[in-house]
Amino acid sequence: MATSMEEHVKETLKCKVCFGILDDPKTLPCMHTYCLKCLDKLVLRKEEEWSVECPECRKVHILPDGGLRAFKSSYTMNTLVDIFQSMDVGTQPQCSVCKDSNIHDVNAQSKCLQCDKNMCENCEHFHSKFFQGHTLLCLGGDKTDDIQSALEVIKERTLYCKTHKNNPVEIYCKVDQCAVCPTCYVITHSGHECMDIHQAARNNIKHIDRLVKSGEKLLGSFDTVTKDTIVYKETMEKEVSDITNELTNEMNIAIRAIREKYKANIDKVTERKDVCAKQIEAHLGNVQLQRAMVDTMLHQFNVVK
Repeated sequence: MATSMEEHVKETLKCKVCFGILDDPKTLPCMHTYCLKCLDKLVLRKEEEWSVECPECRKVHILPDGGLRAFKSSYTMNTLVDIFQSMDVGTQPQCSVCKDSNIHDVNAQSKCLQCDKNMCENCEHFHSKFFQGHTLLCLGGDKTDDIQSALEVIKERTLYCKTHKNNPVEIYCKVDQCAVCPTCYVITHSGHECMDIHQAARNNIKHIDRLVKSGEKLLGSFDTVTKDTIVYKETMEKEVSDITNELTNEMNIAIRAIREKYKANIDKVTERKDVCAKQIEAHLGNVQLQRAMVDTMLHQFNVVK
């Protein structure tokens, strides 16, 4: 059974377009993240500009030079996706290196985030000799503990420059809003206002904390509005139900009164009809009697004459 930690991470890594685990995630300027292939289906062209509309906040973003791939990729998100998928097997992770050598059923105790390989104790020993700058994640076999460990490793990891592979990223350029190694700083960012990357991270954490507090306060406001709206909805529905019942009762009373009046009038009409029918029958009887008398007299006159 999945734990709350697993469910929370899985929900965080879910693409809100395809509802699967993020695949090659790209983060839009509005900070919403989706699969690259899902974003590709949302690209629109208006006149000479290509753009993509965020499915959640509906903000429209102009595609940068390089298209969708030029949007930022979150190292943290990519790493979590890789880790979650590698752990999503329901059993103890197996050593990928041994498996590649046709040696099976060897439990892994660590995962190299750079090599994307699960390793047993022996493979980890040899790997560490040749790849000292790589980040290893301990795998205990418990997915919840492994995910928690992964989050801690990601926080403490050392990032290396993509251009100068052995140089750690140590400087944050405020002008270009990117983290660079000392060599990149000298070559392409000299003269720019920069700061130590750890200080930049601490500043960002403070900013994130403020955003989180504002978000929590906003969530509280939404919860209050939602609660008030539900109360209003229930009150409105009760009032509508009461008014409907009242109108229904009034209608039934009116219908009953109309039916009673209708019946009384019908009874009067029927009674009058019966009286008239008797009078008509009596009149017809009298007319027929008179006619018979006249007819008899005519016969007599004809005989006499």
